[in-house]
Amino acid sequence: MYGLLSLEVPLKISFVLPIRPSVEYGSEVFITIPKYMDYIPKLCPEIYYWWYKIHANRCYGTPNWFEVCVTNFRHIKDDIYFEIIEPEILHYTFRARPAQDFGVPFNYTYQNIDLILTEPRDGCSALSNNFEFQNNIALIDRGGCSFLSKCIQAERSGLLAVMICDNDVFNDDQYIDMVDDTTKRTCSIPALFILGKDGFMIRKNLDTYNMMRAIINIPINMTYILPHEQKKPPWILW
Repeated sequence: MYGLLSLEVPLKISFVLPIRPSVEYGSEVFITIPKYMDYIPKLCPEIYYWWYKIHANRCYGTPNWFEVCVTNFRHIKDDIYFEIIEPEILHYTFRARPAQDFGVPFNYTYQNIDLILTEPRDGCSALSNNFEFQNNIALIDRGGCSFLSKCIQAERSGLLAVMICDNDVFNDDQYIDMVDDTTKRTCSIPALFILGKDGFMIRKNLDTYNMMRAIINIPINMTYILPHEQKKPPWILW
């Protein structure tokens, strides 16, 4: 079975190539491409096959083929996306990683729902602006307590979900796999991790406009959106 691989390399040169899924091993998927195109990894070491980020490198193969290794396929497949509608300055699509072993998945798509800043920012104790949280989503900073504790506090406040941003504001590419704290407690709302750089820029721009919330759509379907059509934040590469 063959498909199409769309590549965009430096100098704005685009290619559409036939590809053949080769074999799948757990979290890695291998795709074969004709050997005559093997200069592409040298020009563009990080390319995109739809929304999957793949790192091109030499693998075992026949003399006529080389393989592009798709790494961390499971995580990238499971990540979800949301878009900020307002304020306009933040009108981008963001990537988030669901907690690995606590919380629940999104069973609905929420349109024009509020993403609210919390007080305290780390969400480790009772949230002071409780009345604003009913049926909305909170943005909480990492640190101060476990991810699970933050999720539990958010659920107690009536939130539909919690978004936890890394406390490293320079982190623009490392996603954390959030796990429970072995206390055997449970949380029954979705919990998501976003990059520290994303969280910082969201807070910074909301503060600039003296706002405590953004309006978002979550999750959004990125399946048929090509890389060049995605409205990514200018400070992030994914």
